[in-house]
Amino acid sequence: MDGGTRETTTERPSAADIADRLRARISSGELARGSRLPTQAELVETFGVQRSAVRQALKILEGEGLLTAVGRGSPPEVAPTARAEPARDVTLSARSILGPRLEVAFEAPHVELDVVSLTSETMMFAFGQLMGALYAKHKRPESVRVRVLLPRVEDRLDYPAPEKGWGHDQKLDDAMDRRNKAQSANQRTILTGILARMHKELGIDVSLEFRTLRGTPTRKVYLLNRREVLFGHYIPGSFLRDVDGYAEPVMLRDVEGAETPMLTFEKGRGARDEAMVDSEQLLFDRVWEHVAQPQE
Repeated sequence: MDGGTRETTTERPSAADIADRLRARISSGELARGSRLPTQAELVETFGVQRSAVRQALKILEGEGLLTAVGRGSPPEVAPTARAEPARDVTLSARSILGPRLEVAFEAPHVELDVVSLTSETMMFAFGQLMGALYAKHKRPESVRVRVLLPRVEDRLDYPAPEKGWGHDQKLDDAMDRRNKAQSANQRTILTGILARMHKELGIDVSLEFRTLRGTPTRKVYLLNRREVLFGHYIPGSFLRDVDGYAEPVMLRDVEGAETPMLTFEKGRGARDEAMVDSEQLLFDRVWEHVAQPQE
């Protein structure tokens, strides 16, 4: 693809649109396995969008296993091979483990997924990866119900936040507010779109609902079909992040959400695992019913 040839459209493409176009070029071989993509600046010029839309599109494709080394300074590469399913008895990142475990969970006729998370980014990646697997399968679920607990987007969270905290730099505070709200809205929109495609193109009855809680989540939880829980703690630190309005990455207080190490517990693997799954499911159900508020 010529990074400098701008695509003409009547409106700016979304991150999902950009991901679709790059995915098609990878599938056709125009972007060969192992080759590098154009730079983000070239993709911005090609698609006529903000850099944030390009970054989001690249993350979608990384989550599907089509790109590697996204966000590491140089342009990402087209993945040489598809990723393998992880071993069950090791601790892996949320990005590595969620997609394969979702694929197994989607073998059930009626799928239930309950999520507690800082953002819906990892889940968005995993569902993008899952769609490819579902197209190849003859047997698919009849229904999918997804419930997601996220922090209130109106709140200033402990992370992501300016490294020195809120209130020291008004320009950065305002930029961070815009960044956090835009990322949350984009992720919800993309995830909603993926589920809509699942219904329209695969004939699966889908339900997706977001609710919010006050405060900053300290853990990431995925409950699969009331039988399995993936559980991990967010580890705060200082990270360089892109912030619109700043020419260079800005040091922020944040977590590596997609890289959060996850522990797995599953019914049928002993009393300890069973107790963990039951307690986490009960906690989620009660918080969802009595504490969480509908996403506005």
